Amino acid sequence: MPKRGYRLTPDAALLAIMALFLLGALIALGFLQNLSKENRALIVIFGSVGILGCFASLIFISAFRERFRRRDWLRAMSAGNESSRARHAPNYGMANHLPEHR
Repeated sequence: MPKRGYRLTPDAALLAIMALFLLGALIALGFLQNLSKENRALIVIFGSVGILGCFASLIFISAFRERFRRRDWLRAMSAGNESSRARHAPNYGMANHLPEHR
């Protein structure tokens, strides 16, 4: 069986970007004493806005995935209901229509 390689998901990418924003803001606050206060404040504001943007993106992505997961579930259930209304024998292969849960 071939090894499955690491696949970068949007969630992991956004978390990494959020960590970089946080790291940049912390470095600007603690270690960059030779920068002017205005430049440090801009870096901190930029980092804060970036972190908030990443949080909003994570919420959007999770809602988007949940919507499609629910749509696939309803589609599979309606196929099962139609099959039972037509008095067909149960089709246990319908589980193949459901998406993989990760």
